[in-house]
Amino acid sequence: MKKRVLTATVCLVILIPILWFSDRVFFPALLAALSCVAVSEAARCFGIRTLGVLSWPFYILAAALPLLTRYIGGDAYQKYVLASAGLICLYAFMVATFSGGRLTFHKTASFVALTAYILLGFNSIVMVRDNEAYEGRFMFMMILLGAWVTDAGAQLTGIAFGKRKLLEKVSPHKTVEGAVGGVVCGIAGLIVYALIVSHFYAIKVNYTALVLFAFVITIVDQAGDLIASYIKRESGIKDYGTLFPGHGGVIDRVDSVAANAIVILAYTLYGLPAVFISA
Repeated sequence: MKKRVLTATVCLVILIPILWFSDRVFFPALLAALSCVAVSEAARCFGIRTLGVLSWPFYILAAALPLLTRYIGGDAYQKYVLASAGLICLYAFMVATFSGGRLTFHKTASFVALTAYILLGFNSIVMVRDNEAYEGRFMFMMILLGAWVTDAGAQLTGIAFGKRKLLEKVSPHKTVEGAVGGVVCGIAGLIVYALIVSHFYAIKVNYTALVLFAFVITIVDQAGDLIASYIKRESGIKDYGTLFPGHGGVIDRVDSVAANAIVILAYTLYGLPAVFISA
């Protein structure tokens, strides 16, 4: 427990100023670095060489995506990403085909899918942050706060009141009561966050949209956590990595964040009602 608290404290000390100045280059640069670590963890999860022939194009994509998202954007960026993703998938399956049986389709497809999921999550964070029409500087914090408050609420509620198992074969310690508590705490936490934003900034809040939005992402958050746990159990590993002592690896820490980021990005791209509105 002491190790977990110490790691969390150090991470917060580093993370808070980076989030505060999230419009600067070191924000996407940090996400690029974490993306590369996540690629390594995904490879390890499925028994693929972390620096092998299959994985190196994914490191390039991981390092480039957050920076390209911020500094290129537009139609040209979308075409580049689609073309690159298609070529990398083709490359991955060609490597597996000519590996002489060392790389199975299951391993290769699983690695590609998990890597794509995490990289899209990191990429979505940058796209949400830079979406001025939806006041992205405030929306992107909902990605993190939604995950943190929901997870903490679910854990504490589960410890205090948990009786019925949620998905015992996937995550033995999670309970139905904890999941409900996570949703309630997550919604409450995001409402408090919105009140703080509207108090200190010239921002109006659409509370109807906020509550509905918060309800969805608190469920998605817990689904993201369960997905990551399911993959770990299928692969026979306890943690994806060891970058954060007591907390596991990058994927262990961003499973919920990635899920939230993808849903919030979809929310903004589909033109649904804005939560934050310039006064």
